[in-house]
Amino acid sequence: PDVKMLTVESDGSVSVELDLSAPELTGFDALFQRTVLTLLKTPGSDVQDDGDGDGGGLKRLYLSGVGGDEQLMMAEAAEIVRRTRRSLGIEQDRANLPASERMKELQVAELKPDPASGSLSLRLRLVSGTNETANRTVVVG
Repeated sequence: PDVKMLTVESDGSVSVELDLSAPELTGFDALFQRTVLTLLKTPGSDVQDDGDGDGGGLKRLYLSGVGGDEQLMMAEAAEIVRRTRRSLGIEQDRANLPASERMKELQVAELKPDPASGSLSLRLRLVSGTNETANRTVVVG
């Protein structure tokens, strides 16, 4: 569900209104959403995880910045994508997903740190089980 409204009350408490009418994503959009969530997930952060699907760790790369060394950042991004592929593969083997929501291929197309804004852009090439292909950018920061 999407957050429709956040309200900070006078006593400092926060109330959240959810929009439960938001449609569930399907097909390639659902695959991309799962890919981004897995990329951002920090390995070892889920206490219920059995250790097979740890996530990519892109947030950690963004926070560390690897000292501004772009070659080192690209190598780490490739490792993050490898972990993400592995996690998604395990997840989709356990679920009954249609081919359009199954990852066939995931690659880093480009990595761009932006020191001025403090953001990190990662362009990915994602291919579904139906061979639908897209280059999409994930920006952290």
